[in-house]
Amino acid sequence: MVLEIYRSVENCPVTVTLNRRLILYSDLIKVDLEDVTATSDVRTYYLYSDHLIYCRKQKDKKDGPRKLVYKGSLNLRGAEIRNLQPVLVTKMCEPKKPLFKIKKKPADTVSLPGVEAFGFELITSEANIDAVAPMYFSNASMPPQMSSGPIKRRHILRTKSLEEQKTWYAAIEKVIKTFNQSSQKH
Repeated sequence: MVLEIYRSVENCPVTVTLNRRLILYSDLIKVDLEDVTATSDVRTYYLYSDHLIYCRKQKDKKDGPRKLVYKGSLNLRGAEIRNLQPVLVTKMCEPKKPLFKIKKKPADTVSLPGVEAFGFELITSEANIDAVAPMYFSNASMPPQMSSGPIKRRHILRTKSLEEQKTWYAAIEKVIKTFNQSSQKH
């Protein structure tokens, strides 16, 4: 499976190795914190035994086949996974309100029955590139908030169902634990 994906994803950085395994893959929605109700940012995520990458479907030409293009990866070393906070789930389920309202309609205020949001949060640590800048640039100075430690990034991913959420949560949690155990041994 790893070889198939390596061949089918354009610019895929995950090469075939003896120890690398594909654990899970699916289309998930990347939640934008500016508009948590938006569901248009659909990406294909691949969880390997040592990587989590995401791709986008890109249409080749007119009526051509859609191909996957590598867009990025999330570093799971030292990451943590959490369930979505109830406040966030409530916001994700709110109906979108129009920018301009001419006349108030009762239908605008009614939320859709049975609409639920499923997903999880990933908090990743990334090396702070700015922290090493003074070593290379003699006159470089940084604000105090940028001077130390890794940068924490929050990624919210939405799944289609509770079952899919539980599957992804358990799989990512297992990969994170494996990373953390292997880093403690070294």
